[in-house]
Amino acid sequence: MIKHEGISWILDRPHTEIEELKKKYPDSKEYLNHYFEYESKVCEKRIDFVHSLGMKCDSVGWSYLDLNQPDALKILDEIKEFCQKDGWFARGGYGCRYTDFESDWYEVSVPEVKDISQSEGNPYAIYAYKNCNKPIFFGWHNFIPVLVSEKFREVCLENSITGINFCWAKDLGRYDSLQYAFMYPESRIKTIACDKGLIYSDRYFPYNDGAGGTEYKHTEKYIRHDNMSPLCNRLRQLGDKLPFLADVFYDFQFNLPDYYCKSELPESGFAFIQGTSDGSERQTLLVHKNTAEILIKEKMLDRKALCPTLIYDNEIPAGYIEAVFEGKGFGEFDANYAIEMEKEYHRIKKLNRPQRKITESQALKALREAKRNRKEDFEKRIKKELSENLLETAYEPLVPYLLIADGAFLSDEYELLSYEASAKYTSEFRDECKKEELSDTLQGIVFGKCADGDVVVWAEDKSVVRISHETFDIEEKWSSLAEFFFDAVTG
Repeated sequence: MIKHEGISWILDRPHTEIEELKKKYPDSKEYLNHYFEYESKVCEKRIDFVHSLGMKCDSVGWSYLDLNQPDALKILDEIKEFCQKDGWFARGGYGCRYTDFESDWYEVSVPEVKDISQSEGNPYAIYAYKNCNKPIFFGWHNFIPVLVSEKFREVCLENSITGINFCWAKDLGRYDSLQYAFMYPESRIKTIACDKGLIYSDRYFPYNDGAGGTEYKHTEKYIRHDNMSPLCNRLRQLGDKLPFLADVFYDFQFNLPDYYCKSELPESGFAFIQGTSDGSERQTLLVHKNTAEILIKEKMLDRKALCPTLIYDNEIPAGYIEAVFEGKGFGEFDANYAIEMEKEYHRIKKLNRPQRKITESQALKALREAKRNRKEDFEKRIKKELSENLLETAYEPLVPYLLIADGAFLSDEYELLSYEASAKYTSEFRDECKKEELSDTLQGIVFGKCADGDVVVWAEDKSVVRISHETFDIEEKWSSLAEFFFDAVTG
């Protein structure tokens, strides 16, 4: 098991400085002018300090510290010393996760369903074609039940995966598409061991003093976090650097991975947790490892979407609190409604709806609009002479897109490679295909990269495919370059 932990942090000035500014400049316009000047100087000093530590930060001073790096404690000491010396306060949050360990259960992490209509359907209607035939989605606002394709449902039924109910979702889309069903697992978890209560703040906040004035008191998150406090005692049980963090930061929260109660988990299949506990919320789908393997084999689940879970039996892990999460789900399974939607499914399947087809002009328009809105993510267009040389070569279909940007971050997920980078990646890709003895089945131009290292290939059959960098399997497919670019920049 490998533990990954880090903190996001930023520096604050005392709240009294703002109050002094308000008193000094009672006129609101004059105050705002000086406030913006004050904030600009604060940001500049924050950034200078972060850079003095040899670290990077964003435009206002937020930075990330990997607590696994050798000099992490030294940097925390420097933050503490700087705050004490110059009257600053450090604020932030801690995150932790574990990888490389065996578990019988996995948390599922998949994208959220696309556009929906709450005015029709139960719990809502969808536009199936917008989901691009992908096999599984979280529900609206990441709620459970999830939506699965008819192929996903078929695989579950054929492999006797029990403990789930399906109800077809109403499809309002105008184009032909795979249909989707809501999947309702029967096994609901309510009890987990979690980080509930591991949050504190020494910040002050303005309150009405009852006499037309304002008094400053601690926020509702105020809680003792000194060496003798119950909170610090919990942090000591969790060990390592956590108690020291409570000494460095005046406003902080700790985010720990959940432990699931073994007695509430079924033998196999799916389970879920959905509910609240004193303001904390959980919306998580779990899948048993045996069920996951079936779905991975059938390409209904991606192994990268699975995170192994921590499980406890009788003893609550040290530093954790056991909490019960309850509440009505977003649409419970309704057997009568499922019968109605079965009829609706067969009606939709009989319709002769047109195929969705994105034209090149639509894709180019979307790409130009994305470049106008996010200029910093796009390179300049390819040079005219080079673009002309690419005509009547395998790159010719890509030229219209390269004439808008010779390299770009199309989204958080997809990067368009420059022609030069594409040629390099394509050569490397072909060499790897030969090593894997796949050169007869995978041919094309690598013109894109994905956030996880996968590549995007313009294939010889004029489709676009996403190829796994680990297995060389096709993870996703688009019917054309136009469809890929349109989907990539419009989400």
